[in-house]
Amino acid sequence: TYVSNSESGGSTTYSGGVGAIYFNAANEVTGYKMIQKNTRRNCSGGRTWWGTWLTCEETSGGGVFEVHPKNNSPEIKRHTLIGRQNGRNGGNYEGVAYDNRDTNNPKFFLTEDSSNGPLERFSPSSQALTDAISSGDYSNLLHDNSDNTAVTDYLVLDSLAGTFFWSSDLAAGRSSANSHFRNCEGIDVRNGQLYMTCKAQKLLFILDLDNLTYEESSTVSGAFNDQPDQIALLTGGASGDILYFCEDGISSTTSGAGIHARDATGQGYTIAQDEDSVLSGETTGLAFSPDRKVMIFAFQSQGRIYKVWREDGRPFGGQTLDIRYHGSTHPNIFASAR
Repeated sequence: TYVSNSESGGSTTYSGGVGAIYFNAANEVTGYKMIQKNTRRNCSGGRTWWGTWLTCEETSGGGVFEVHPKNNSPEIKRHTLIGRQNGRNGGNYEGVAYDNRDTNNPKFFLTEDSSNGPLERFSPSSQALTDAISSGDYSNLLHDNSDNTAVTDYLVLDSLAGTFFWSSDLAAGRSSANSHFRNCEGIDVRNGQLYMTCKAQKLLFILDLDNLTYEESSTVSGAFNDQPDQIALLTGGASGDILYFCEDGISSTTSGAGIHARDATGQGYTIAQDEDSVLSGETTGLAFSPDRKVMIFAFQSQGRIYKVWREDGRPFGGQTLDIRYHGSTHPNIFASAR
């Protein structure tokens, strides 16, 4: 199942939502329906390990809502506790990721597309987690805080030492964001590493969640000259991890948005590029099939969703991934797309 947000509406206009496209084992489309309605400017989000989708409203007072990919009651909204603690009551929320290596102490992370939007870390209620583990039903994990043990804190960077810590002080989190990582959108967590893209200064942050250290680097590389948006990390390939980026191409003077990648050595590649800016806007909704052989993404302004695969049948992220190095004169490199 592929879920796709609709960034429609505004602070008082509830015309956004979430749709779902269903595939069979051969990666063929079998159906589509809306699974969430009556929300505003649904932007990015993230999945949970129990199979639901967290969709974020990017608007004043926006929330984070949980919806099942096969939901048959799209008018019902399940507002989570994420983004609603410590006096915080909504925001221009973007992406969600989780770290559940320790199943008894999982964490959720939330970005906000604002100049002082903090990176939030949410720890569920102890009782809600105990109930979820014992029953196998996680549907209330992000909604129940009857014992008042849910904890929310925020990222604070020490740029001189290259370290960070988590603070319950929202003001401290906002100050750190304004100084170091403004307008963050894309987020992913793998093997104790948190990856976050921040478009204002076109930066990629990699946080070591165990050692509390971090690295930052520019996302600007060849054709990838616009603002980074959502990201997805594929791990386990013979050539190492490959980090894929969506792109906000609205400000581009050279080409439209695309899908780009960076390998474990820092080498940059372009997977697809709207070189003539025909589609305009940004690429969003980057996802891969379970076998990694199909990439799906959307051009937001046109409302078009693309399914892309390699002609040689190999998976994305494999050792012989045929992706072209960034350059300003190469042609589009879709192998096959619909």
